[in-house]
Amino acid sequence: MNIKEETFEQDLHELTPKQNSSIKISRDQIQHDQFDKNEDVISEMKQWLKEK
Repeated sequence: MNIKEETFEQDLHELTPKQNSSIKISRDQIQHDQFDKNEDVISEMKQWLKEK
């Protein structure tokens, strides 16, 4: 994301400091490949639902 896009985002939405912090943490995690694949999340969710 470039600065122009980020500035545009800020103009459209007012975020709380907590939301900004969460977004920064998430972006850092994505940048360092610290996230789950969709397939893994769906599989885990299905397993969880079966147990309920």
